[in-house]
Amino acid sequence: MADVSHILDAIKRYVDHGIPTGSCTEAILSNDLFGAFGRADEDTRAGMFQIVQHIYSNVPRGCWGSQEAYSDWIKKGGLAGMKEAANG
Repeated sequence: MADVSHILDAIKRYVDHGIPTGSCTEAILSNDLFGAFGRADEDTRAGMFQIVQHIYSNVPRGCWGSQEAYSDWIKKGGLAGMKEAANG
């Protein structure tokens, strides 16, 4: 199995705190197949199914699927930013 831990770690930071990811992960989260494969290193390409399966099963739907969803999630500050806004 390919080592995609660096991608999964970037996704966690993005989900939790709205921290922008690298360009390949951004393309994956934005549903840009050609961009994702074009920017992916060998391990990421080999683990693409694992990454997408992780996103589908574990990542809130509102933060992936389009470039707009990706950008809006960053502006919100991820889950932490949304929690803070709700409490503040």
